[in-house]
Amino acid sequence: MEDRTEPRRILIVDDHEVLARSIARNFMAVRPRAEASPSRRADVTICPSLRQAEARLVGNGHFHIILLDKSLPDGDGRSLIKLARRAAPEGSVFVLAGVLDADEQLGILAEGAVPLVKPLNDVARLLEYEGRRQLATEHVIRLFADVHRLSPAQSRVLEETARSAYTLEEMAGVIGVSRATVATHWKNIFAKTGARNQLAVMSMLLDFVQRHLSIIQLDDDERSALNQ
Repeated sequence: MEDRTEPRRILIVDDHEVLARSIARNFMAVRPRAEASPSRRADVTICPSLRQAEARLVGNGHFHIILLDKSLPDGDGRSLIKLARRAAPEGSVFVLAGVLDADEQLGILAEGAVPLVKPLNDVARLLEYEGRRQLATEHVIRLFADVHRLSPAQSRVLEETARSAYTLEEMAGVIGVSRATVATHWKNIFAKTGARNQLAVMSMLLDFVQRHLSIIQLDDDERSALNQ
């Protein structure tokens, strides 16, 4: 079991000094809401290049959270994912970039890291991943939505349906719109995914989940909803 009294060791690999120091300050200021113990000190290390980061990862072993900037002066931060995973076996590895398309996000996930688009405004959310090697379903649904270019409202309908098999009326109440609006969202989802009905969309989503099962964490309710 992890010692909650030891500092939370965080490595930030980013050549943008101002941004890296800002993220470091945010980590040192925040405490996860779920943590009942007194505030836990963050021990943050910043490396501005692949070369320095590689030396740190090899020489200093254990980290709880590692942030890798995708674009560094001497290469792509993604090249460090495998080494970072060994240095944070019970922690979390994130890849940050200004822009990440759906294929890049899926590639990063497949390598065992979590893709994040800059700017990184809420480090508290990163701490929710600590100690987890897999992703929650909502992250995967966002990737599925990106692949099919769904709007935020359409993604919300899909995510809520994955949680529970709502009728149009029930969905309207959950997301606070009219029944007709929910029906329009589904019509647009069908058009964008090429599916003929809601069952076909959920089948596509289930197939997407199963193809990336090694990096996705489903609870029993979510798995049951997807299989309905």
